[in-house]
Amino acid sequence: MKPLSTLDTLFATMETARWPLHGGGVLIIDPSSAPSGLSFIQFVEHIRRALPDLPPMRRRLVQVPFGLSDPYWVEDPDFRLERHLHRVAVPAPSGAHELQELVSQLGDPPLDFSRPLWDIWYIEGLANGRIGVYIKMHHACVDGMGGLAMIRALFTNAADERPLGSVDEWVPERVPSPPELALRALPATIARPFRAATAVAGMARALAPGVVQGLVGHSESADRESMPSVGLFGGPIVPLSTVTPGQLRRSMGWVGIPLEDIAEVRNLHGGTLNDVALAMCGGALRAYLVKRGQLPEQSLTAFNPVNMRTEGPEGEPRNQFSLLLTALHTEIADPLERLGAISHRMDRSKTTLRKVKRNPVEDIFTVLTPGLVSSLANLATSSVVPELRAPANLCVTNVAFTQEDLYFAGAKVEDFYIMMMQSLGLGLVVALVSYAGRLHVAITANRDAVDDPQEIADGCAREIAVMVAANPR
Repeated sequence: MKPLSTLDTLFATMETARWPLHGGGVLIIDPSSAPSGLSFIQFVEHIRRALPDLPPMRRRLVQVPFGLSDPYWVEDPDFRLERHLHRVAVPAPSGAHELQELVSQLGDPPLDFSRPLWDIWYIEGLANGRIGVYIKMHHACVDGMGGLAMIRALFTNAADERPLGSVDEWVPERVPSPPELALRALPATIARPFRAATAVAGMARALAPGVVQGLVGHSESADRESMPSVGLFGGPIVPLSTVTPGQLRRSMGWVGIPLEDIAEVRNLHGGTLNDVALAMCGGALRAYLVKRGQLPEQSLTAFNPVNMRTEGPEGEPRNQFSLLLTALHTEIADPLERLGAISHRMDRSKTTLRKVKRNPVEDIFTVLTPGLVSSLANLATSSVVPELRAPANLCVTNVAFTQEDLYFAGAKVEDFYIMMMQSLGLGLVVALVSYAGRLHVAITANRDAVDDPQEIADGCAREIAVMVAANPR
């Protein structure tokens, strides 16, 4: 048994019926490079051989009674691989739109907490003989960086290369009874007030005058009027980030952009690759809102996750990140001026986070017991309280993968798009993953709030083209 970390616990306990906290990935694969193609049977056996290198995939979650302490991972004695692998066909005409609709519908239902928190679909019938793979996994298992590192075990660098595979020494465990779990959690329960005191001290430092302004990109410089501050729940009210009633319904759009174009924008106009990506998203969203007559005077705000990960005690990846809140400067029409404003703001925020030397997100949820977090999350998404305003208009996450072509059982992985988790009002998420020379931009949206996520994805590609063509200033 392994206790969940604070951030892993956060995702396990904030799950609600309206806002399930799983994400996933969509792979488009060319089976023609595999010596004998890629049938569903071959697909299943390939994943079976990789299981020793995919530890979270045979663990189930068990909760401590009354949520007094962090839950545990148990090696599931009832694990059956076939329960998690599914076969489905994309409807005609079998294009990108049909695949997006299919994976969006597959992504809507919550995962079953009585077994390991993942499922994978083998999707047949794509145009040009391609095969789709949809991986659905709960955020309590891994974050974006950890998920990519883990599933790397499924791939090789050449079509004729076989994964080395580890010796399978997996041993299932007995699921402990509630009294046993309570007794095992007793030391952590007793220690929680001391951990909470340390976390409160860390939060006090993070909330000191000048520090919190830095974390949210607030400018204290002479150009303060031209660089307005941003704050939680302070973004403008726009339809695309409206918290709609009922269970979340997903929709997707995606596009691939040459990484050399992203790098050229950075080299010509400055900023980091992440700054360029944020400016790209700001421009695409501005165009989307202008077309609908919905552009607010105030900039949209976005969470931007920052990787703070370390390896776990046994070298296993786990959730470890913090969040920066930034403005996307959708109020600025000029793409290069927008890039400069975002770069200035992000530099300040990252500098402040390094000075704090604490993870504010982790500190907050160290203070609260898992049971309390779960109760608050369910209350916030119930009909008992009014609909809450979203803490930010959207989330933009940027993850680097590998620039080499990868192969799944000999079949070339052509495209890799991430379907991000959506949580507590953050119905719009832009996930960027760098793979094989392209930036794969995936828009995961609330179907009831965003009428055309593909328009936003295509807008991202247009923004990069405009910045590449612009003269340096």
